[in-house]
Amino acid sequence: MKTLTSQKCFLVVIGFMMLTLAFKFGHTALSPEKGPDKIDIVLTSHIDKVVPETSFFCSSQIIAYATFPPYYVRSHKIEGYWNRPDGFRQEHTNLDLEFKPKGSRTAFLWIQFEEGTSLDAFRKSERPDEETQKFNGTWTLDLLADGEKVGETEFEVQCP
Repeated sequence: MKTLTSQKCFLVVIGFMMLTLAFKFGHTALSPEKGPDKIDIVLTSHIDKVVPETSFFCSSQIIAYATFPPYYVRSHKIEGYWNRPDGFRQEHTNLDLEFKPKGSRTAFLWIQFEEGTSLDAFRKSERPDEETQKFNGTWTLDLLADGEKVGETEFEVQCP
C-alpha cells in the first residue's frame, strides 16, 4: 500500500485550497465574466422595442438595457453614471432591484434630454450654441452593482 509523503500531502492541501478559493471568488456577484456570463448593455432611443443604437440626438432619450448573468440572483443596488465628453458626470441613475431565480435580470436605466431635467439648462442659456457643445461627442455610461463597476459602454451625442 502506498503512503503519501509530507510533500505530496502539502501539494494536495494547496491544490484543494486553490480550488476552494477559485470556487468562492471566481463567480462572485460583482465580477462580470467573459462569454455567456458577461453583463450586456444595449442602448436605444425606442421605448417600445430594443433597437441597438450608438448615436443619439440631444433632443431624445437614451435607454440602457443592462442584462445580468444568472448568478446575480438576489437584491442589488444598480447605478448608472452618464458622463459627458468633458468627463463631467451629467446624470446618476439609482435603482434597487431584486433579481429572482426565474424571471428577468434586466435593469432599465435612462437619460432624457428635455425640459424638466438637468440637461435643460443649455436650452435656457443666453448662449445655447456654446452650452450644447458640452454635450456633443462621445459619452460613457458606467454601470455599477452594489457600488462596484461591472460594465461600461460608449455612445455619441449630437446637438444641432
